[in-house]
Amino acid sequence: MFAKRHEANEARVRVFCMTDDKEEKTLEGQEHFQEVAKSRDVEVLESKASHVEFGGNLVPVTKSGEQLSLRFHAFRENRLPFTVRIKDQHSEAMGRVAFMREPRWVNCKKLYGALN
Repeated sequence: MFAKRHEANEARVRVFCMTDDKEEKTLEGQEHFQEVAKSRDVEVLESKASHVEFGGNLVPVTKSGEQLSLRFHAFRENRLPFTVRIKDQHSEAMGRVAFMREPRWVNCKKLYGALN
């Protein structure tokens, strides 16, 4: 995960799923983005979407109700660019990102069905 702050309360973030270990050769490195997070090696399936959930003081700038997702394709650049904003200006700019198998609305429907 790479980020580059362009305003005091906003930054451009790029989630990049690498299939090799040449981080210095990425577009993000050439555009002076900083690596802000890195996961351990994970297995992803071809053409399968990962839906992105956020927690903490950073929130993505999206259309109302939109959930970000990244679909993996082998031998191609797998990049998800988006903008994040700081929710509370008086707190540290820190957040968590989780990659889910199912979109948020599916999880909400399952929870709602279990409650009825």
